Amino acid sequence: MPPHREKLHIWKRNAEIVAKTLTSGELLCRSVCCFCATIIGALLEMQAMLVETRQIMSTQELKGVIREGASKGFSRRLRAAGLIPAVCYGKGLESLSFSVSPVELMKVLSGSYGPNAIFDLVLDDNGKEQRRTVMIRCLQRDPVTRKILHADFYAIDPARKVLVEVPIVLVGRSVGVAMGGRMRQVARSVNVRCLPKHIPETIACDVSKLEIKQRAQVSQITVPEELELVYHADFAVAQVLAPAKSAS
Repeated sequence: MPPHREKLHIWKRNAEIVAKTLTSGELLCRSVCCFCATIIGALLEMQAMLVETRQIMSTQELKGVIREGASKGFSRRLRAAGLIPAVCYGKGLESLSFSVSPVELMKVLSGSYGPNAIFDLVLDDNGKEQRRTVMIRCLQRDPVTRKILHADFYAIDPARKVLVEVPIVLVGRSVGVAMGGRMRQVARSVNVRCLPKHIPETIACDVSKLEIKQRAQVSQITVPEELELVYHADFAVAQVLAPAKSAS
């Protein structure tokens, strides 16, 4: 039995044991107990599915063609044909120049992991296939149209940690908001260092205990041991503002 399903089974069994000890006058509590066990089990299963999703993310593919030209004129011709120039590099690896479709690239990056997506780069090198597991390192865009002009890919090593920027989400309804205050999210992301397989979709910041005029600092965020939050100064993530004064 998979670990997460075994945990689900244990939670349900424990709920049934507790429920059997209740009297007939406590049917509501029994229902609540079973409901909580079901919810917890579902959360465990969802967590296992997220881990499983990260482990198979590299099965996504982006195809490209090795290119010889590197002049500005060559790059303009590529873009006119609906392609963009790109480069792939990595520790101890030869740098590769190639062309890819920006449309197909955005499809790969449109998932829940966004720019932190891990996928397979499959390159046609005069009929020979070159394959690397990569992440996006940099996208160069037109300042006006925001169209992608160039892409840098980094070939990852599953055994080496990477530094990525991960979105922060606020979790919970704060005490201050319940008292009429207004929640303000100060920081939208934080740098995380971890192995590629452990890259999270988001970092959760619990704000439920914040009172009016209190802040949540990045140092207060709890993360799994496989993740390291990287920051030079302990910055504010969120704060509860005092209620706006009504006009007299």
